[in-house]
Amino acid sequence: WALYPPGKVPLGVTVHVNEDDGDVNIESPSSLQWWLDYYPLLPDEDKPIECTQLPGETIYVPSGWWHCVLNLETTIAVTQNYVNSNNFEFVCLDMAPGYRHKGVCRVGWLALDEETYENVRQSTACYSDWSRKEKRAKTNKDVDSVNSESTVNGESRTYSLWKDGFSYDINFLSMFLDRDRDHYISPWNVGNSIGQRELREWLSKLWIQKPQMRELIWKGACIALNADKWLECASKICSTNNLPLPSDDERLPVGSGSNPVYLVGNSVVKIFVEGGLEASLYDFGTELEFYSLLHEINSPLKKHIPSILATGIIYVEDGTFNNLTWDGKGVPDVISKSNLIKTKCDVHGFSFGIWGKKQLEYKNAGMEMDGSDSLGGHSSMWPYMVIKRCEGKMFANL
Repeated sequence: WALYPPGKVPLGVTVHVNEDDGDVNIESPSSLQWWLDYYPLLPDEDKPIECTQLPGETIYVPSGWWHCVLNLETTIAVTQNYVNSNNFEFVCLDMAPGYRHKGVCRVGWLALDEETYENVRQSTACYSDWSRKEKRAKTNKDVDSVNSESTVNGESRTYSLWKDGFSYDINFLSMFLDRDRDHYISPWNVGNSIGQRELREWLSKLWIQKPQMRELIWKGACIALNADKWLECASKICSTNNLPLPSDDERLPVGSGSNPVYLVGNSVVKIFVEGGLEASLYDFGTELEFYSLLHEINSPLKKHIPSILATGIIYVEDGTFNNLTWDGKGVPDVISKSNLIKTKCDVHGFSFGIWGKKQLEYKNAGMEMDGSDSLGGHSSMWPYMVIKRCEGKMFANL
């Protein structure tokens, strides 16, 4: 094994940087070629960390480390990339849209353009005087020309890249994120080391290996994998009800449940998705009936529950989101015509209120749930509620 720390691009590796978006493309020789042609050119102080791994031994390669492996004889190797509490932040960083921060993680200062490098150089203590035009030496002749300072295009070229201090620190690397792109407005980046399919496989392994965490993992996965959809729903609700659209700081759902909840200005937008359409309708209707009863009898508890600003249904038709205002009473045509509701609903009063919900619970008692009903959010319509914080102490805390 030969290993170099993050940012120390090995001799023989050529780095191509797209100056427009910071994307990095790397050309490297084969392991055998590197050991035979490039390793002998290295002075002692520039040689990599080296070791020989014997049968039955395990080697741990930290995030961001360059490594070159040469099999000395017929070999079967088992390799596993994994996420734990120590590297989780780096995995999240690598999954973020954009390229420049990934390039900096891989090749250090080489990924930066002149202006960015100068700005970082002035604001951090870790820098060197090498030229941005120098990418990497590939041959013995190149090594000689780099070691002896020469002038190309009027710029000093030195081989001090090897001595350059590079900080593989999460806060430092986060400086190079593309602030104009995020997970919610950017398509999934094919440059990510983990794609959508791999992410689902990763969640599947967590599901199998951590059964005690299944409920939490599933709730998080349902919201995370559909984050763009819920944001589009929330934006449609806001525009229809004359609310400000979610700001950059409000794009992420909050709360610990399966229902996406958005804080928009002084209001709260709650989209009911948990348990499929039928279950979410009863959750929605039960809350509305409870609020209605408190106001009907003028209960002093009114000041301990949120004020309802708007309620309705968001549904998808011809690929676009549509909004239907609904107070929870009766059964809108968009629901009755969908054939998605299995129980017969009373068309008077709160069709999906407390009594109907209890009937549904009794009917489902002891019965295995249909998988299609338990996949939270896989229908094409969702009830929603826009509320405002209550006057007094919250009812749940009384």
